[in-house]
Amino acid sequence: MRIGLTRRIWLTVAAIVLIFTVLVLYIVPNQQEIFFTQKFNQEAENLARTVALGVSIALDEQNFKGVAQAIDFAKKDERLEYIAWLVTDTIWDENKDTYTISREVQSSYPPDLEIDINFTGNESVIVKEAPYVSKALNGVILLGFNTQEIKDNMNKIRYIAIIVSIVVFVIGILLGLWLAKTISNPVIAIRDAALKVGQGDLTQKIGSVSNDEIGELSKAFNKMVDDLADAEDKIQQKNKALQTTLIDLEEKNDVISKEKKKSDNLLLNILPEKTAEELKTFGVSKPTHFDEVTVMFIDFAKFTQIAEQLSAEELVEEIDFCFRKFDAITLKHRIEKIKTIGDAYLCVGGLPEVNNTHAKNCLNAALEIQEFLERRKQKRKLKDLPFFEARIGMHTGQLVAGIVGLNKFAYDIWGDTVNTAARMESSSKVGKINITTSTYEKVKDDKTFTFEYRGEIEAKNKGVLKMYFASKA
Repeated sequence: MRIGLTRRIWLTVAAIVLIFTVLVLYIVPNQQEIFFTQKFNQEAENLARTVALGVSIALDEQNFKGVAQAIDFAKKDERLEYIAWLVTDTIWDENKDTYTISREVQSSYPPDLEIDINFTGNESVIVKEAPYVSKALNGVILLGFNTQEIKDNMNKIRYIAIIVSIVVFVIGILLGLWLAKTISNPVIAIRDAALKVGQGDLTQKIGSVSNDEIGELSKAFNKMVDDLADAEDKIQQKNKALQTTLIDLEEKNDVISKEKKKSDNLLLNILPEKTAEELKTFGVSKPTHFDEVTVMFIDFAKFTQIAEQLSAEELVEEIDFCFRKFDAITLKHRIEKIKTIGDAYLCVGGLPEVNNTHAKNCLNAALEIQEFLERRKQKRKLKDLPFFEARIGMHTGQLVAGIVGLNKFAYDIWGDTVNTAARMESSSKVGKINITTSTYEKVKDDKTFTFEYRGEIEAKNKGVLKMYFASKA
């Protein structure tokens, strides 16, 4: 809950008045009562000891007149209610079968007052006793004191406290009115002006009507508003300059962003994404060993004869058209293109992201590529144009992949698996897909494919290998 300044002033004054009132009406009187009571008790106890001492001395001298004088000394205290001279003796109690101490009143004042020797006092009477010891007698001097003096003193203090509290209350009201007028109203005016300044109105001013701190605050507020107005003008000028600079920077950043995107796309066109990120982050990329992948080689048959029938531009255009289609097909089947070598196309399934479907993915891609080349062949035959046909070979095994060198580096693969896949391509036939036993074992149970066992065939530098033609079921 929000509490206004005026209310806070009144609450502060009320709290001060309340604290002072509690102090004056309760704490101070209580402390005074404790003080008066302690003082009264001490004086009464001292008087009782003095009388007891006088009685002891008088009895030792067998001076009974001295005993009376000691008792008369106590009678001079106006607070004395009564005094009793008790004699104590030790007697045998047959009922309790032990010795007990008996106490007997020898004399008392006033004489006709019946005194209860076991009375210990109340709010109106304080009882003090002091023992005396002599050769003749032993006993106790018992004195009772009226506490009316304490009550009278406390009544006076409470009356004074009430008067003081009333005065403080009146002063508190006057103080609250004065504070509200001299502090609250000017501060509220400053607050209202500050709210308008916060809303953007920098024309607000506070009239300085006093030479105290509030007046200084008003002057400081007016100076602050002037400074804010000057600062706003400067900021607007700088904002215009910054806006112009920002537009230039955005244009430059846009150019840089586009160039960076081109650079990243070019890098991703050369390298796998994981390898490209590693190269950008660390500046190098470590070769990676893959336990099982499927390597696929695609090579155009009779390329030299076809090349002689086309101009250089036509040849490059046709190769580019076919390889672009190969790129789309391999990307569709999650196969990583490695490179093209003249009219040969090399790709791998199962890297850089390892998977268990690399052999199936490669075989599906190979079938789609052969279907594409067949459709392309039929179109070009109708126009009496030369066309490409391909042999495809693939092998499943392990290899190492990565980049080497400093200049014109490219992502490449090494290992016997690559060589075997190349031999499978060269041992294939036009329009066919030739696979090894290791690839066959990965896909033989897939009902979407059919396989033709070719037997054991001699492969260059590899010896005799079991080969299979794969086709769509």
